[in-house]
Amino acid sequence: MAAIKKLYPGALHGVDFLVGQPVDQNTGELIGLPWIAAWKRPEPQPDDELIHKEFAANEAEFRAIVIREQRDACLRDSDTRTAVPPDAPRSVQEQAAQWVEYRQKLRDIPTQPGFPFDIVWPEPPHPT
Repeated sequence: MAAIKKLYPGALHGVDFLVGQPVDQNTGELIGLPWIAAWKRPEPQPDDELIHKEFAANEAEFRAIVIREQRDACLRDSDTRTAVPPDAPRSVQEQAAQWVEYRQKLRDIPTQPGFPFDIVWPEPPHPT
């Protein structure tokens, strides 16, 4: 999808196009290469091979974009977990501190040595 979005700025998956990919029925693992399953843009549908070549030439960039999008969603989902009143119980303050640490680990993902091909996602704090 990232390659299509780069070649066709403003194109939205699920609106302008759909991408399919074969999945192993037993394991749920992705197998094979993705393909354009539906195309609703005014431009002619690009050849799947063109999209695959674009992805291969820019794989690190595309992976980084997707990882940052996922990371940003995790940050948005945890926005409210760090703000606690100063008179909150100690356990609540400790939980908020754990969320602050988790959020910092999310922000640090792009600095991991294997980024964007090999990353470790931090675990969110468990409720106490």
